[in-house]
Formats: sequence, structure tokens, C-alpha cells
Amino acid sequence: MAGQEIAVLVDRAIGELPAEQREVFLMREVMEMSFAEIAAQVGSSEPTVKSRMRYALQRLRTALGELHEASTAGATA
Repeated sequence: MAGQEIAVLVDRAIGELPAEQREVFLMREVMEMSFAEIAAQVGSSEPTVKSRMRYALQRLRTALGELHEASTAGATA
């Protein structure tokens, strides 16, 4: 699978996250904000922000795990 195809699938997986999880994920990973900064920005507690990040990462692992399985199966077929 080409890099551009993977990027599209990753973008799609991020886009499918619930809005609150996507917001926290992007602030943390793209904007490199601390959990405290994100909490202040979104008006939530730091534990809530961390929870949203955890759930976002779980969803992304599931989505990208399926991508990995598909690419591995294609390589062995």
C-alpha cells in the first residue's frame, strides 16, 4: 500500500472520531499542546481530556489495526 493511500486512510480514521475525541487528539498530536493546555482550551478537566485521548487512541488503533491486517494479508497472498 502506497504512503498516500495510508495517509488517506489515517485521515479518514481521524475524521470518523467523535468530535470531542478528534479535537483533543489533534490538539495533542498536531498542535503539541499539553493536557493541561487542552483542558483549559476546551473547558474540561484534565482527567476528562486524558480520557478522550485514550478513547481516540483506542479507536484509531482498531481502525489502523484493520489496515495493518489487510496489508499483511495482501503481502502473503
